[in-house]
Amino acid sequence: MANFNQIASSAIPGGDQTYQNYSGTDIPAGSVVLFDAANLPAVNLPAGIVLPTVAGLVIPVAGITMEIVKAGKAGRVRYLGTAACVIEGSVSMGDFVQAGNTAAKLGRCKKSALGTSIGIALAPG
Repeated sequence: MANFNQIASSAIPGGDQTYQNYSGTDIPAGSVVLFDAANLPAVNLPAGIVLPTVAGLVIPVAGITMEIVKAGKAGRVRYLGTAACVIEGSVSMGDFVQAGNTAAKLGRCKKSALGTSIGIALAPG
């Protein structure tokens, strides 16, 4: 797993939020996840998250998973600060990155197209 947004192994403090994976599959740690429009927050239930789709949906980004979020369970998502992310393709330090939507690589960070950035790579991957 390649890292991004990491400076000399010293993370900038960030914000984590608990979200629920309502899907039938686990979401790996280090994945970019989107808000699940079908599962909005409700009383005693956290908002849902999903992986990007092959059809091109890469926004609205909720953040990056900090742990494996098991199917039907809740997990931490970093929405602010530094996080490690699985990289798709070649990313250089200073590149803007976005959520990946390539089949079999959903949720990985990849070099960003203009206007869809979620952050800046602080290490090559």
